[in-house]
Amino acid sequence: MFWALILEPHKEYSQIVERSFHVSMATLDLASLSDKLVQVFVRYKEKCYLLCNLIEDKKCQVPLDINFEEGTYVTFLTYGRGFVHLTGYILPYDEICSDNSEEEEVENEIEKKKEKWLITNNQNSLKRKTKSQEDGKKVKISKQESFDKSNDQDANSKENYGSLEEEDNDVDMEDMEQEKNENDNDNDEDEDEDEDEDEEEEEEKEQEHEKKEIENQQQQKQKKNHDKQYKTNGKEIKQEQQSKKQNKKTEQQMQQKNLNQAKKRIIEGGVQVEDIKIGDGALATLGKNVTVYYVARCKMGKEEKKFDSCIQGKGYKFRVGKGEVIRGWEIGIIGMKVGGKRRLTIPPNLGYGAKEVSPVPANSTLTFDIELKKVN
Repeated sequence: MFWALILEPHKEYSQIVERSFHVSMATLDLASLSDKLVQVFVRYKEKCYLLCNLIEDKKCQVPLDINFEEGTYVTFLTYGRGFVHLTGYILPYDEICSDNSEEEEVENEIEKKKEKWLITNNQNSLKRKTKSQEDGKKVKISKQESFDKSNDQDANSKENYGSLEEEDNDVDMEDMEQEKNENDNDNDEDEDEDEDEDEEEEEEKEQEHEKKEIENQQQQKQKKNHDKQYKTNGKEIKQEQQSKKQNKKTEQQMQQKNLNQAKKRIIEGGVQVEDIKIGDGALATLGKNVTVYYVARCKMGKEEKKFDSCIQGKGYKFRVGKGEVIRGWEIGIIGMKVGGKRRLTIPPNLGYGAKEVSPVPANSTLTFDIELKKVN
């Protein structure tokens, strides 16, 4: 979307940026110019920064590449008497919002998975700790029962010492049974430990899987951001190239326009001067003797026709300011240099006037193509 602002002299333009925008160009309005130099400033955070210098006939248009974000307080102002046009474009808002919402959704999903993984990990750790404490209590109780049982057997053996041989078989049977029970308990504990190890392995696998899934999502997010950045950079490069091309074309047009204005102008008495070629020799001034080649034309009927010329030989010689030629010649030739070519368009009052000079009709506007050959 197009953005523009016209800066008037001695005025400040302050605003809080509602939509982010980009400033691409600063152009000096030559029609309103009173000073040769106009400076463009921006005030940001109580400091003034110079954006560009615009100079008449040298640098009247300058490309810029500045972004102003939403919510920023800025002030534009100029120094110098001349209007300045700032142009650019509004930065796209919908695309940025949609991309941000998608990124927020991905980030929320990743955070939820991280929280779930941490909760599951803490629960499993607490479960293993509780189970380990219960197993420790069981082992302690089993040892205490074995110790009490051993003491009872010792007491019984002392009381029945006399009948020891009769009870040997019973004692052996009890020992065998106790040993069997202990082996069974050991087997149960081994099975419980195997089950715990299997559960831990499954939990570790599940945690590893969740971790990999989170990493994959993060990688996808990074790739998406990279693609987005690449796309944005490509767009900016293309826009910058187009802007440079347009700026170059505009600058060339301005230079050509200024060149044409410099070559073609109206001077004293309404004489129109158009420099076809600028010379590099001696300068024609009042009182100098000059030698020229010329071709003279005027309108005869509906067509412009040649009525006089001198384009070879020694040329036509006269003294500037002594009335030896029509007044329009004397005005128009001043300022020429040897080797230069100039076209003079002379109104009737500075030519032959209301009288008819055959074959030139009365009140004719005369055109002379003059080449300055010598100045003495």
